[in-house]
Amino acid sequence: MRELRQAVVALLLLSSVAVAATAATVGSALTQFDQSVRHYNLISFGSASFQQYGDTEGGLAIGGNLYLDGGTIAAQPGKFALTSDPTLYVAGRLTVNDTAKLQSGYAAISAAANAGWSWDGQQNRLSAGQTVLSTVNTPDLRGDTDPRLNTGPDNWNFSSLRSDLIGVSQTLGAASANGLIVIDSQNLRFKAANANTHGAIVFDLDANLLVGNTYAGQMFSNVQFDVPEGDAFVVNVRNAAGRTLFGAGNFNSGTGYDRLLWNIVDRTPSTDETVRFGNGGQFYGAVLAPTWNVANDFGTAINGQVVADSFTDRGAELHFTGFNFHEEFDSEVPEPGTYGLVGAAACVGIVLVHRRRRRGPAVLG
Repeated sequence: MRELRQAVVALLLLSSVAVAATAATVGSALTQFDQSVRHYNLISFGSASFQQYGDTEGGLAIGGNLYLDGGTIAAQPGKFALTSDPTLYVAGRLTVNDTAKLQSGYAAISAAANAGWSWDGQQNRLSAGQTVLSTVNTPDLRGDTDPRLNTGPDNWNFSSLRSDLIGVSQTLGAASANGLIVIDSQNLRFKAANANTHGAIVFDLDANLLVGNTYAGQMFSNVQFDVPEGDAFVVNVRNAAGRTLFGAGNFNSGTGYDRLLWNIVDRTPSTDETVRFGNGGQFYGAVLAPTWNVANDFGTAINGQVVADSFTDRGAELHFTGFNFHEEFDSEVPEPGTYGLVGAAACVGIVLVHRRRRRGPAVLG
């Protein structure tokens, strides 16, 4: 009996360390996301469109074509750290309706795809007919240069970056949920299942259950996150095809949004490619949707960094809240000595169970 208890303890130890190792994997994926998005408000691997109202507080990195219906890019440099990377990077064709302004940093756009533009070095503006991209407001010296002559981000490749971030999304999507979604006093709240759980808290949100201002048939008026200091919340959104996330209800309370990530789980080829956000008001947290078209076409401001396969914005702004989890996850990684202990525990468990089998079944009573 004593040997059986020892075997159980050993196997429980092995299980607990496996959980810690899983947490470390999630933490590593979050760190990779944090490092990959750099200072960009939006990374779109395909084309992107900003219609009616296109201000962005941070930078844009667009792998396809970009349409700007006026607006200002990189309007709040105080919210993100300017680097040597361009704040406006367009690998495809740039189309502007009226005048778009670059407020900080500098622009780098494809020379081959934008040969029809003309550069005015006196007024720092790129023009094509009546359409203008103005860089006159940016203090960066590279704003004085024709954007078609500037280089793109350092060590940047859209194809490999897309593959890497798809891998991050899949890693997060495969993680077991250790968080709860509850409705309390008409607040849709996200919290850890265990108060002692720290590091990365993972939630599963079934978009099919989100209908208007109800979730799983229960009514809510507010969406609330309170991410503890040092932790991160990952919301794996499933069945998102063609859905609008939080088309009703207020998303205006909570803390720690710089450590909140919405992971739109990989879609299947037979479903709608679009996931939509909000219906007016605010939406908080980073969005990882590398295989989806993200549509922000209801006047909802997204407060976070967005990764999408393509992006459509109508009548809204992108607000910059930089994702920040690159330091905290280290506490979740088992120490090297722990792995040796795991191995020893596993061996003890296997040996003890084997010995009991050789002795025959235990007699209770």
